[in-house]
Amino acid sequence: MEILINAMDPREVEPWQPPESTSSPSHLQGRGHFSLLGYVRRKPSRADAEPTLSKSCTDKLAVKQFTSVVAFPADCFVQRTDNAYLKNLITYSDQYDQVGFERALGPRGRLANISGDGHFFGIEELPQGSPRFLFEKPTNIVGTASPQKSKAANTSTMWVASPNPSGNAVHEVLVNGVKQGYKQWDHRQSKASVVSRRHLIHLARSICTDMSGGDTSDLSLGYRLNEIAATISGVFNQDQYSKMKASHLRYEAIELKARVKRSLGSWQQNSGDSEWPCD
Repeated sequence: MEILINAMDPREVEPWQPPESTSSPSHLQGRGHFSLLGYVRRKPSRADAEPTLSKSCTDKLAVKQFTSVVAFPADCFVQRTDNAYLKNLITYSDQYDQVGFERALGPRGRLANISGDGHFFGIEELPQGSPRFLFEKPTNIVGTASPQKSKAANTSTMWVASPNPSGNAVHEVLVNGVKQGYKQWDHRQSKASVVSRRHLIHLARSICTDMSGGDTSDLSLGYRLNEIAATISGVFNQDQYSKMKASHLRYEAIELKARVKRSLGSWQQNSGDSEWPCD
């Protein structure tokens, strides 16, 4: 928030008066009421964007310091060792504010009461004169006669390269979450992207099948791979995605994430998109 305030015209930085009808900070928009610090915020968006409960990148990074970058369904196969956590966050020096960083992400800020459970990352500032990110938002120079203005696009795109390391072909392109070549209302399973949750579940099931194909022993664990595969398969044999995520194998991760959210406060659960069959 300090960086946002410093980039604004001095005439625009007067704190907003919170509306009396707002009983919880969770109702705030991403950049609304910037004078209220330390609250969970929704992802910043255009004024004409549909309401969302998707959290800001800062809040998501705060949680990742406890849950690691290994998420479901990969966490059923990969152990959360120290290597699964971010070590440093690289940023430009003019995009780093020590006070704001410590408050939002540091062990002595809003996460102080559960700091013992976290793997806190540091900040690595790029040297002065480092090349700028090609698609970064232009910085407005306050006081100039005609400051450069920019507007966020309302279209999201994703380009997925071919899995063949020797080729450079495009595997698929997503525009606003829809794979090109399909209509928005098309419900065929072939419409699912390779990065969709449904496709990842199918991939997890195929891994379990490959693991159970033989009786090779994993000496480091003392169990046979097919026995491990049978345990993990129990997760992905559920008929609903929400049941898979709530598996007993993920109990510790689920409880830890819940504690982090309670510590952050005003975290509204973004639910309702996991109650779908995965056959």
